[in-house]
Amino acid sequence: MLLCALCQHCFNACSSVSAAVLHSEKEFHDAAKRNDTARMEELIRRGVDIKAKTNTGRTALHWAAGAGNVDAVRLLLDHDVPVDDKDSFGMNALLLSAWFGHLHVLQILVNAGAKINCVNRNGRNLLHCAAQRGHVRVVEFIVEDLEDMCVDKTDKMDRTAFHLAAEYGWLEVVEFLIRLGCSHGAKDKEENTALHLAAKNGHLSVLQKIIDVGVDLGVKNLEGLTALHLAAEGGHSNSVKLLLEAGADVNAQTQKKMNCLHYAAQHGYEEIARILVDAGIHTDAVNHVSPTQRSCLLQKGKASLWKCSKAQSNSVRTSAAVGSVLMGQYHPWSRLAAVLE
Repeated sequence: MLLCALCQHCFNACSSVSAAVLHSEKEFHDAAKRNDTARMEELIRRGVDIKAKTNTGRTALHWAAGAGNVDAVRLLLDHDVPVDDKDSFGMNALLLSAWFGHLHVLQILVNAGAKINCVNRNGRNLLHCAAQRGHVRVVEFIVEDLEDMCVDKTDKMDRTAFHLAAEYGWLEVVEFLIRLGCSHGAKDKEENTALHLAAKNGHLSVLQKIIDVGVDLGVKNLEGLTALHLAAEGGHSNSVKLLLEAGADVNAQTQKKMNCLHYAAQHGYEEIARILVDAGIHTDAVNHVSPTQRSCLLQKGKASLWKCSKAQSNSVRTSAAVGSVLMGQYHPWSRLAAVLE
């Protein structure tokens, strides 16, 4: 994930990288960024180093390809610049064109002999980059026109393009990959499937599509969490509803004996708690730390509520309500505790 954010940030913010290049070389890079081929040709005639790199390893070709500047890319290739050079993040011009969705530039680079099996520092290839960014036309070209491009190729986290498209909510890419016959249940190093990642991030349409292909709704990741756990933990009430309607086990427990209501209680998600209770979740399930979800409410920074209520009642409903009044402030756990009563 870090590389992806850095890639975007670096491309947008690395204009002031003159520490590693001469003034004329920086001018050349800037001209490549804005597709100013006239200025580039002038600097070339003056003897500028067209292969100069910034302190992050970026060349003029990186900038031109990432910006989708076809004319600048063609000019650089005509002057035989290295096409496969990588920056410090492992990104070359081809990967940048896939990342930013510049199909024409990608095609030009491929025709110029760029290595199509390249990967960045995170082990992500062309398909990963395009899928993560939702560039469905680029994804189609990569899969249909390039040789030896495996749709289920994994990165260093064992994530496929399907994982990435689901995680970031790109429905068109998800649908395309499903039509290609990608592995629906592939697991990454944390044993998350695409279903887990769509649920975790609340991508409802993607979640529906994955459910429709008939995946196992009860599959668990390394910590024993199902997609329903992750939807509840993320506060995604519509995703919780969808998974329950599709037949997800409301009482599934993690390795730490946590059910979905524990997560709703921890975060004060009243609506999700109601949904889970209405679906028949066990409100007195015991986890590895606290006796029940009720005690989970009290442990969530609300120990004082328990003290206030002890003399009043043994009811969690009363304890939360009385505590809120005595402390002179509203607590979302008050209403949530009432749901569990």
